[in-house]
Amino acid sequence: LYNGAQLVVIGNSFKPAALLSSPLASCISGKTITFSLDSNPTTGVTGNYPLSGATASTNSSGQATGAAVSTTSPTTWKEGVYTITANFAGSALCVPTSTTATLTVGSTGDAAYGGGWYTLSGSGRINFGFTVRKTDNTCTANCTYKGQFVLINNGKWQLKGPLSSYVKVGTGTGASSGTGTLNWWNSALNNGFGGWALAANGVNFTINFYDSGLSGKSSTDAFGINIQYTPVPPQPSTLPNSTPQVLKGGNIVVK
Repeated sequence: LYNGAQLVVIGNSFKPAALLSSPLASCISGKTITFSLDSNPTTGVTGNYPLSGATASTNSSGQATGAAVSTTSPTTWKEGVYTITANFAGSALCVPTSTTATLTVGSTGDAAYGGGWYTLSGSGRINFGFTVRKTDNTCTANCTYKGQFVLINNGKWQLKGPLSSYVKVGTGTGASSGTGTLNWWNSALNNGFGGWALAANGVNFTINFYDSGLSGKSSTDAFGINIQYTPVPPQPSTLPNSTPQVLKGGNIVVK
């Protein structure tokens, strides 16, 4: 289970972390966890990109926390939303395992950005990340916007696509929409280990979010989504659509 930082502002550092679980105590303690992104954050080139120095060993409880990763080393990172993977390669009697989450890299010029996780009845854990900003930062009226969005509903759905609108509804409250690629988790793929299968391209979606202005346990930041798609068997029967839900981890910033 990834339980490290899911949002960082360019110029700052973050720590990736993960919790390893097993019915065998010998498969929990002293195991090596590696962390990687789905693209190089300084060049944008896609592919497995190991985080520099982000390898950690689990303690007796299975918790592994990597060293601080700087977003300005070796060169400044690109803003956007990345998929971060925590991986355990396996060892004697201990099967390999991995998990994915989102990592949002925001900047001071974003109109809104956020990243984190929450749980939804019938859908379970949902990780998300987004950034949205003006196409032209000098614009003051009738502005156009661009951004990125990723949602991972582990074992069910994955949605990724660009955002093309932004509306600040009120203090701390915003909405954005886009069109993306929707995948579903097919447990029959990869010899029964499962994998992501394409549900549809060009899927419209709208996100709604709230920034309480607070952080940590006192925060009531919230996120909700409406994906405009009708599942087809054997896909999961419901989508993770809901009104904004209070986050259990992460943060949202609305400017």
